[in-house]
Amino acid sequence: MLGKDTGIAFAESALTILHRRPLRIFYPSVNAAVADGYTDFTAEDFCPRTLRLYRLAGFRLEARELAKRVLGIGGAPAEPRLKLCTLANSSSHGDAWRILNEADLVIAAMGYRPRALELFDAEGAANPARGA
Repeated sequence: MLGKDTGIAFAESALTILHRRPLRIFYPSVNAAVADGYTDFTAEDFCPRTLRLYRLAGFRLEARELAKRVLGIGGAPAEPRLKLCTLANSSSHGDAWRILNEADLVIAAMGYRPRALELFDAEGAANPARGA
């Protein structure tokens, strides 16, 4: 959505990513991550066979570059159109509900283990399409 070819001029903080865990970025090695200034990992986060950091769980390609911009890693320029909302504790849930209620569009990206979310219409009634 933030690509150059969309023709959409998003305002500052127009897009929000709601996430439960810290965003993880793929690196070909621990040394490459450290050289880029990325140190948010432990020994459990790299593959003992290939030594790749976040081999399966890390952002790659364009998403990787966007995550670097949002997190301010490796001298990447900031991305003011995107903000993060961590769902780490119950105090953040109010912010999440406000963001969802004010959203024009919600894109669910639940990763490799999707979790079902109950959907409601504007009046608060359960949406019958929730299982679709």
